[in-house]
Order: sequence, then structure tokens, then C-alpha cells
Amino acid sequence: MKEPTNRQREVLAFIVEFIQNHSYPPTIREIAENFSISVKGAYDHVSALKRKGKLKFEDKRSRAMEVIRTGEEWEFNNVVNVPILGVVAAGRPILAEENWDGAVPVHSSLLKKNRQYFALKVKGDSMRDAGILEKDTALIQKQSN
Repeated sequence: MKEPTNRQREVLAFIVEFIQNHSYPPTIREIAENFSISVKGAYDHVSALKRKGKLKFEDKRSRAMEVIRTGEEWEFNNVVNVPILGVVAAGRPILAEENWDGAVPVHSSLLKKNRQYFALKVKGDSMRDAGILEKDTALIQKQSN
């Protein structure tokens, strides 16, 4: 598989930094605006990164990009074990139970600094259009509301 071009590396670095700062990926339009290129140009770079195994995303879904990390890129001392505290409903209403149910490893580059996180297992399918499916694990930033 071919390595990304310099510009593709810049686009990938922008995506990684955007995710670190916002906790969600940029849109194609935001990538285009950042690099002062056309939306088609930004899409072509993102598609090339997908073909080269650096990104994963579904066409026609906004903010659905995922950076694919290889083993070398992950430093194991930068992994945080986020506790799984139970189940949350995505369908019929049920109460979220706060029972420690293990932990999910998350690289610290994906988390905002000085924030607390927990994870919940998703039960139900009412949020499937948002990409949240039954048996997914949702990462939640702890806050008062």
C-alpha cells in the first residue's frame, strides 16, 4: 500500500488535531476551509487516506470519520482505562444503571485534558440513524448536565 503524500499527511494531522480539540471529526467542508481548497479536493484527499488505510468513514454521513491507528502509532503508556458503568437505553426508556462493568482502553489523544470520562453500553436501536447501534459502547464526558 502506498504511503500518503505530504498534503495527505497534513490533512490527516488536521483531522487528528480537530478530533483532539472537539471530540468529533471535522466535516469535508471544514477540511476544505482549513486548507483553502475546494470541497471536492478535500473529499479526494480524505478518499485517498481511506484507500491507504489511514481513515475509515461511510459516504454520505457527516462527522463519521475515524482515524485508523497502527500499532506503532499507539504508545501503550498513553492508554487510559475508562470505566464502563452500565447500560443506557436507546429505545424503550430504562434507567441507566451505575454498575462497574469493566473498562475500555482509550488512547489519551482522543480525550480532552483535565476531564473525566465513563462509558456505557448501548441497549436498543432508536439512535441507529446517528450511528449508535445496539451493543455499542458510548464514551461519555462527565459533566453536571
